[in-house]
Amino acid sequence: MKATCTVFVSILHTLHEAGITTVSQLAAQPQLHARFWLAAKDFCRFALLSKTGGKNRGGEILPGNAHKVDVLERFGATTREDLEADCLIRIMEKLDRVLQQPPAKQKNYCYTICNNMVNDHFRKLSSIGIPMVSLDSPLWGTGGAEEDPCTYGDRIPDHTYDPERLHLEQESVKELSRRLEAKRAREHAEKQSILLREVSLLSPHTAEVMARLACSYLGMKPRELAGLILDKGCKAAYAEVLRKAAQENQIRPEQLRSLLSGCAVTEESVKADSGNQKMVAGQISRLAYRADKRLHR
Repeated sequence: MKATCTVFVSILHTLHEAGITTVSQLAAQPQLHARFWLAAKDFCRFALLSKTGGKNRGGEILPGNAHKVDVLERFGATTREDLEADCLIRIMEKLDRVLQQPPAKQKNYCYTICNNMVNDHFRKLSSIGIPMVSLDSPLWGTGGAEEDPCTYGDRIPDHTYDPERLHLEQESVKELSRRLEAKRAREHAEKQSILLREVSLLSPHTAEVMARLACSYLGMKPRELAGLILDKGCKAAYAEVLRKAAQENQIRPEQLRSLLSGCAVTEESVKADSGNQKMVAGQISRLAYRADKRLHR
């Protein structure tokens, strides 16, 4: 299970290196968001398996989440699966705060979120009058004057690391991963199909194709594309946009070229002959707007 924690820490480090500090920034990268979600889900499972919860002021070892969750399930207050889901939801709700913590504290911050969630449920049991007994307390009628008493912990089976249970959990994670990969594949195929269809429809208007691919598929700003055109020339900028669009969407470049055979972007069509970046950027914005209107009319 320590490997689960390592994976989660690794994902947090990746987000930090990428400069991602908000949920919206993470959501803008679907694959990274999906990897984080799976790692966080496994981390929540890991957090609920802790055997001890540190020590109180008197030095007494406090029960960990594993024991508390067992008690909650025994009294029908919740289930381990529901608690894991609650912890995951709470982490996602507080993700902005998590990502804004120093990297060394992010994991512990998430662990505290899980602990607080368990404790919130645990306190509800006490509030309705259900007695709480330490697992280290002796069972009534056991033990004698010369022997150690039998404790609740001795009699209550611990299935936390039961091989069958762990196997089922691992299989569940694998199945979820397979479903996620299948969903990604479908979404990717759909995006490829849409891109090729749009290029085909816009092919008589190559300047609009360039503006559409750059602004809608590559996330370039009109001013950025204008700078590229003035720096490298219209022909080279057009070729670079086609190459990047094909690469990022895993489309063979010849597929795009075949749809645009014999078509080129002229200096005049993007006002590159003016040499004015602001004017070129304005024309790129108009071309992107026209392309959008043409595709949705």
